[in-house]
Amino acid sequence: MSQLQRQCPVCRQGVVVVAELRHGAQCNRCRSIIEVDITYAWCATILLFLAIFWLFRLDLPVFAVALVIVSVIYSIWAYQINGRWLPLKTYEK
Repeated sequence: MSQLQRQCPVCRQGVVVVAELRHGAQCNRCRSIIEVDITYAWCATILLFLAIFWLFRLDLPVFAVALVIVSVIYSIWAYQINGRWLPLKTYEK
């Protein structure tokens, strides 16, 4: 089975393995430590819960329950979703 990989945001030539991003992955070319930008992960979670609250306030429980299901799925697979789709960052200059 092939591992999912993303391009290194520092050198743009190396790759990092998505499964290792949770603990900080190392680029195979420039050796920079890369991780998911946690700001975007927190914003996605907060926006999901604000949308759920807003839909319940507007008396649209069907859509709110659907969004609850989406947020449960997001929380179960957050590490894979975040590592695959959210922006990456590094602490090195």
